[in-house]
Amino acid sequence: MLPSQLDVVDVMALWQETSLFNEESRITDKHKQMIRNITICTIGGIGPVRYVLWRLRHKDFWHAAGLTKKHLPFAMRRPLASNKPVFVDIRQGGPLNQVFSQLVEDKRRLLGLLIQMHGFPNEVPCQCCVRRFSEFETEVHAGMWPFFGCRSLPGVSGESCGVCVFLVKAEKCEFRDERFANLHARADRNPPIVEDLTLDNSPVLIFFIVTQKAGRISPNSTIRLPNKSASDVLAAVFSNPSPMSEHPKNLYFNSSEPKEMSVEAKDAEKRAQV
Repeated sequence: MLPSQLDVVDVMALWQETSLFNEESRITDKHKQMIRNITICTIGGIGPVRYVLWRLRHKDFWHAAGLTKKHLPFAMRRPLASNKPVFVDIRQGGPLNQVFSQLVEDKRRLLGLLIQMHGFPNEVPCQCCVRRFSEFETEVHAGMWPFFGCRSLPGVSGESCGVCVFLVKAEKCEFRDERFANLHARADRNPPIVEDLTLDNSPVLIFFIVTQKAGRISPNSTIRLPNKSASDVLAAVFSNPSPMSEHPKNLYFNSSEPKEMSVEAKDAEKRAQV
């Protein structure tokens, strides 16, 4: 069972527990490029212990990921502001966890994310989404997975929903069947369908540790374990007295690593002049 609230350290602990990478050398350049172009956010309201929010920082994500030529023009034309919130299972929603790693390793899954970002809710969820909603809260998953909500993008992948496409089961999605056409996602539905999880009832709390300046990727493009930056931030905020006045150069809020001073910087005569 998950607690009723999770703080930043809790989320990092969940991600570390389910991380697929124990060694930095296993993380590919493609993975790093994709991480640089996405932001993961913690949320409040009704969804904080089950989901995190994914947002694109830059459309270069699609180039780095290798989205197919058929769908790349659509992805690049869409302004970032038009992207819909994508709520991802919190246990597997970190940058080194299952969902993101599957996007890196299998290009077929990228279309599922694209549909989730730009699609519309189906009138009712498909059977695949029903199962994933009913099977949440396990040792592996905390919520509906990989994404919350059954969305389709009219004219794309035969109306299959983003979850089915991500799971490489598009052909089994009920919304490919014309018998259910009246339940298909539509941009002109009036009034529009309001999903159970929205930014109104689950607002963003923290832009998480995946952005380039405050992220898991340090300026020299190496992955820095989350507890390093987290402990620095927590010490600066809660320690009394604050270490900011005692040894601020030992704090690394931007995920960079402490570096050995150069010979010139250690020169006593030059330091005396500073």
